[in-house]
Amino acid sequence: MHVLADCCAQHALSVQAFYQYCGFFVVRNVTMHYANPIRLGETLTIKSVAYARSPVRTLWQQQVCVGDRLSAEAQIELVFVGENLKPKKMPLWLAENWTEVE
Repeated sequence: MHVLADCCAQHALSVQAFYQYCGFFVVRNVTMHYANPIRLGETLTIKSVAYARSPVRTLWQQQVCVGDRLSAEAQIELVFVGENLKPKKMPLWLAENWTEVE
């Protein structure tokens, strides 16, 4: 669940130091489809899978479920940027870390 924190720790960085010295992700685009309503108080499970990557961006597929019922799906494009907010290549050790998060 703490993918970035775990990756940073493996390279002797805190997340704060990573943001300060390496860069950070911004959301460039989100496409979302709502399939079923979610009611206040229901417990959600969100599954995220990175399905494509380039040196500066990552594409994620997310599913939001209540139990076995799919409530929403989203495609999210993240872009890695530097301090000047311009696209920047993410560190290789991060770019190579394909993962699934639930």
